[in-house]
Amino acid sequence: MDGSKTQLEELQEYFKTHNNKREASKAHTAKVHSVGWNCDGRRLASGSFDKTVAVFTLDRDRLNKENTYRGHTGSVDQLCWHASMPDLLSTASGDKTVRIWDVRVGKCATFINTKGENINITWSPDGHTIAVGNKEDLVTFIDTRTHKIRAEEQFSFEVNEIAWSNGSDLFFLTNGQGCVHILNYPNLELQQILKAHPSTCICIEFDPTGRYFATGSADALVSLWDAEELACLRVFSRLDWPVRTISFSHDGKLLASASEDLMIDIGDTESGEKVAHIPVDAATFTVAWHPKQYILAYACDDKDANDRRRDAGSLKKMLRRQARLRREYLFRKAVEGKHKTLQDKKERIKRSLQEHIPIHGDLKKDALELQEKLKWTDEGPKRAGEISGESGGANTVDSKDDEYRYAGCEDPKIMITTSRDPSSRLKQFVKELRLIFPNAQRMNRGNFETKQLVHACRANNVTDFIIVHEHRGVPDNLIICHLPYGPTASFNMSGVVMRHDIPDIGPMSEQKPHLVFHNFKTKLAERTMSILRYLFPVPKEDSKRVITFANHDDFISFRHHTYRMVDRELELTEVGPRFQLKLYQIKLGTLDELDAADTEWVYRPYMNTAAKRRFLSDEDGWQQEDEPEGRMSSYHLSTRERLLAIVNDIEIVAKELIENTIAPKAQKMSSADHTQLVELLVLKDKELKSTLQLAADQAGIEKKMDSLREQVRKQDEEINQLQKQLKEAEQILATSIFQARQKLASIAKANKRPVSSEDLIKFAHRISASHAICAPLTWQQGDLRRPYPTDIEMRLGFLGKSDLNINGHNLQHPSSLNEMHRNAAAAASGAAGGTGGEIPVPSQNQFTWHSSGELHMSMGAGGGSVSLDTRAHKDASQDDVEVMSTESSSSSSSDSQ
Repeated sequence: MDGSKTQLEELQEYFKTHNNKREASKAHTAKVHSVGWNCDGRRLASGSFDKTVAVFTLDRDRLNKENTYRGHTGSVDQLCWHASMPDLLSTASGDKTVRIWDVRVGKCATFINTKGENINITWSPDGHTIAVGNKEDLVTFIDTRTHKIRAEEQFSFEVNEIAWSNGSDLFFLTNGQGCVHILNYPNLELQQILKAHPSTCICIEFDPTGRYFATGSADALVSLWDAEELACLRVFSRLDWPVRTISFSHDGKLLASASEDLMIDIGDTESGEKVAHIPVDAATFTVAWHPKQYILAYACDDKDANDRRRDAGSLKKMLRRQARLRREYLFRKAVEGKHKTLQDKKERIKRSLQEHIPIHGDLKKDALELQEKLKWTDEGPKRAGEISGESGGANTVDSKDDEYRYAGCEDPKIMITTSRDPSSRLKQFVKELRLIFPNAQRMNRGNFETKQLVHACRANNVTDFIIVHEHRGVPDNLIICHLPYGPTASFNMSGVVMRHDIPDIGPMSEQKPHLVFHNFKTKLAERTMSILRYLFPVPKEDSKRVITFANHDDFISFRHHTYRMVDRELELTEVGPRFQLKLYQIKLGTLDELDAADTEWVYRPYMNTAAKRRFLSDEDGWQQEDEPEGRMSSYHLSTRERLLAIVNDIEIVAKELIENTIAPKAQKMSSADHTQLVELLVLKDKELKSTLQLAADQAGIEKKMDSLREQVRKQDEEINQLQKQLKEAEQILATSIFQARQKLASIAKANKRPVSSEDLIKFAHRISASHAICAPLTWQQGDLRRPYPTDIEMRLGFLGKSDLNINGHNLQHPSSLNEMHRNAAAAASGAAGGTGGEIPVPSQNQFTWHSSGELHMSMGAGGGSVSLDTRAHKDASQDDVEVMSTESSSSSSSDSQ
């Protein structure tokens, strides 16, 4: 092959030259349900409705029948080979058994009984487990080593085809709601649910290389998914009928898909482009690629051409159209889903960088590349989608979710019907409802099912399908289904008043109405407003018909009026009918698939407890009753807006007067009209002057308010300063209180355990016995009395305090050591001079002892003396007084010298 060609071109060229078809010898007498190659590609097996299994051997490009296996008592619906042992084959049958065949011995090796008619079977890649599903949506897991049932899982939804991941750790199954359920094995815990298709998901197949898996659906589409990211990569849409079977080639480059179309499509997995197609004569229900070569085995239905033509007809045309619509939808969904995932990663990295938090582990691999792209990120489309009033999906950004993106380009086409067996009152109400919506048609319900009605509406390009229900003859429910993809909004209906019950009713107008939506202010309200608004076409400017939707406490009141100008005054005439709507659910789907559709919003029962909570607006929505008449505009308009409105009115009136002045005489207005215009102009001029005066007054008030704001600001600063000072004082006071409390606690503790002064004196005696002390100045060598403090000295603390005042006299100790020696020398000379043993009076205040044992306190010159008798104390405590030993006396004497 030419190296310059792309892979797609090479594959297309290959199939142009290798398109030979070989039919195997007739091995079955009935329709073949399943075909499959063994792991080495040497054998091909087929299972049939005739209850047999046929095995063929491949000889170059020809199939030779090797054996036919019998044993099942019901049709063989599906088969599969062991992933690594080419001689083991398992089959699932409607006879409620699973059989394992050994082709080497040509017979059944074992069989396992199950609980239902089996329709699907798959062998795990590790070869240890066989999973089989039956018609009752029960999946049974069989251990191939013990041939016993390991586990059973009953599902509450329709289970179609089942498959294992290439690692045997995940189990995939498709259901009737278009979803793919992913379970962990062997725990069978639900890991994820993929919304793969809007219609029934029929088949699933894994790529042998492990990169992709594909799903086929009843919407005639094949979706290719990334097996690791679980993201839809592309969609194959070349079939017109529901996809019955799909298969990957051995290298994962080709994907074959087949249905009731008279061809088998082969597509390129990398680009989604068509590589080749194989024409067939009947519907194809099973295909299988060879595990090593580009050889495709398939089996077709056994119908003849007349049967196929009879089954086609109009249904085929409808399915083709639906398939085209769905492929466009899923293409947008795949592309926008990919962009949304990328944008989400960018936002997460951006948030991590701004908040200085570590980047999540799953983003580290692509963090640098995504960070570089952040510089070019444009948030414009996102903001436009959030604030756009034209978008019906008020809080959506993706076109796949914005069902009203192109609303208004064409007039809506509406179909209205009732519930089954409607009452005469409901029929009459639906007739009146049809007159409300331009381009609406009423359809008798009959015995048609909702699904049939929705399909018929799609086939006739109906944009909105409305159903009205009743309870005992009273309309109580309204359902609006937007086609072809949804949403579906459900409303409770109350307060229905039909036209014949309204007095002075006006004729029904056929003009396209102007719409008035009052008090719709939340995102949900915008969504509801879009659903209601696009039921009506775009009106002309001169239309005299008005329809009002007024929200009050989440009840939407419907009113229908026409208006006309009578003597330059507006006159409203009610047309009817009247009713109220209350939204309780919005589904992102149509009526025929509500069970599978996602719920956008629903009114829950517990929301009734929030009596004051409103979902459509935080405001009440009604004008207050006590508000004066005529004050509505002034109450809601600012002075600036009022000035602009008055100037605009003056401009209009002046323009009419000028045009009337310059107009020809035949076209001039009457004098009465001219007078009214002049009076109106004068009135507007007065109103303008009063409004200007009001604006001037408001400007003065604003200046006063500015000065008051300045004063308040200064007062705030002073208050803040005072608060700061009070805070500091509070801290000081708190500290003082804390210290005082500690001192009071210490005093209280001391009061609880008092110590007597006698005990202190005893301790002082003991201390002085072992420690040197300073003897009194009058103490002489040989004096047997111990120089210790007396009781009064201990009580009053005289020893350490020379400036204490006793009886009005200050007692002072010698101020220096030299003075102490001088006083001691004077005392000694006085004793030698023959004073008769009298103790000399010292020149300064001091304590002295008499030989009689009295303590003599001598004051300074001119002072008196006080004698204290301590003999009684001496006698009382003689036992506690220690007599100084000779050694201590000598030491004391030596110290004094």
